[in-house]
Amino acid sequence: MKKHIFLIYLEKVYKNFLLAKPFQRLSLLNHSEGPEKREVPQPFRRYFLPAKPFQRLSLLNHSEGPEKQEVPQPFRRYFLPAKPFQQLVLLFLIFMTNFLFAEYPDGNIILKQIDENMYAKNMISTSQMIVHGRRGSRTMEIKSWTEGENRSFSEYLSPPRDAGTKMLKLDDKLWIYNPSADRTIQISGHMLRQSMMGSDISYEDMMEENELTEVYSAVTIGDENFNDISCWILELTAITDDAAYQTKKVWIDKEKLIPLKEERYGKSGKLLKTTEILEVMKIGKRWYPKRMIFKDVLKKGKGTEFIIDDIQFDVEIPESRFSKAALRK
Repeated sequence: MKKHIFLIYLEKVYKNFLLAKPFQRLSLLNHSEGPEKREVPQPFRRYFLPAKPFQRLSLLNHSEGPEKQEVPQPFRRYFLPAKPFQQLVLLFLIFMTNFLFAEYPDGNIILKQIDENMYAKNMISTSQMIVHGRRGSRTMEIKSWTEGENRSFSEYLSPPRDAGTKMLKLDDKLWIYNPSADRTIQISGHMLRQSMMGSDISYEDMMEENELTEVYSAVTIGDENFNDISCWILELTAITDDAAYQTKKVWIDKEKLIPLKEERYGKSGKLLKTTEILEVMKIGKRWYPKRMIFKDVLKKGKGTEFIIDDIQFDVEIPESRFSKAALRK
């Protein structure tokens, strides 16, 4: 994280200096006053404030032979001091900048690798959802069928009071069948933010099945251990208007390329929910969550635990499964 702080500091220096015109760089050196004055940190004044244009050009033609160093194009215009010692300092700083920026991989590439690992064309799963409330816990068993990003069907198998409850998602529409009332209702608008079966998961969360790269752009902002596993830290920013969360902060297992921890934030920047994956499993060449816990930070309780007992990828699912008629069968 210290290196990340240094990058922020270096970026601040670049902004102060790169935005200045040649005569403004002279003003910086002479500490002139007025609206055009820009402050450059003291350590950089010695090397990066040449007084005359010909001095900036001299570095380009200063040395020949095997020791001649190539200066990257963006630096030629601004950082071309006249003396060899200054040239050496400049090249060292260029090298350190490239090294530090290259330390963290591209966040969007990591995001794509996560999609490739976790998403499948079709899947069928059986899972348990354990809601840890203030007065105790209750466990529900669910069977789900998913086809791509736009179609899914879930049926609650137990306990008896919830058995027979079914949910159908088609594109951005969601229907729920309540067997006790023998009634099907459509969930839409603000109702999507409501708790699903009293859990910490909302209907909106359940519908968030798109590949991450279609909804977010990512920047790698650091690395640290989570549960003794080395992780990249990604900051995700929504690129679509209908994203459930404006930003996310995600800890990615460097080896398995699976999210182990996630913080979800609203448009105001307020933390809304957290997710932690406590156990993973390997199915073929794919790593997938086995046991995870969701927590709505605005809600009392110990969170909702989700355990996948069985999952099959890329299996055939009958077309009739994704129909409103299937809700009443």
